[in-house]
Amino acid sequence: RYEPLRRWGYQLVDRAVETYAGFVSDRDHLVFVSDHGMTPVTHEVRVNLALRAAGLVAVDARGRIDPARSQVLFGRNCLRIHTDDWKGGVVPVGQREAVLARAVAVLRGIRDEGDARPVITDAFWTPADRERLGFGGPNGYDACFDVRPGFLMATTMGDGQLVRRLQRPTGEHGYLPTRPDMHGILIAAGPGLPAGGRWPVTRAIDVAPLVS
Repeated sequence: RYEPLRRWGYQLVDRAVETYAGFVSDRDHLVFVSDHGMTPVTHEVRVNLALRAAGLVAVDARGRIDPARSQVLFGRNCLRIHTDDWKGGVVPVGQREAVLARAVAVLRGIRDEGDARPVITDAFWTPADRERLGFGGPNGYDACFDVRPGFLMATTMGDGQLVRRLQRPTGEHGYLPTRPDMHGILIAAGPGLPAGGRWPVTRAIDVAPLVS
């Protein structure tokens, strides 16, 4: 059902680009930039199934995640330990690191059927990791993860299948920001720029000064 709308959206973007390009004079610069990259996804990893099997996530009578009884709360590629310094928390603060280490080990142990390679390729949960990648803090996640190309860490429980091949490939973002496929695009042309040049990796916060 989405395919016609997706094609329509791409066509709309192409027509907008064509319109903007038609406004450009010899004195103007044209700059296109995106806020993040995209990577192709063919498989879904239902992380909460693995965490539930390890006793770290609880479900209600309808089979949905029950945060009030779960030791670990998983979000997009990251998790936090449900410690009792939060209202309703179930893990004593003194046990945070032990529960975190167990959750990381569980996720590192996920395999696709018939493939011995780990699906989770990296875990970032040390203070140095949090500082370098800019997550954590009193209201942030305790650990974040990266996965093999083609895999998506999903929050859904689904039908009980831990790793599922998608019926149709899609594109996603939100992975480790240093991955090349997570880099945004930056394309520009105009009299102040050399034709055919190529920039090194540039930070998003440098785009506005460039335009200025």
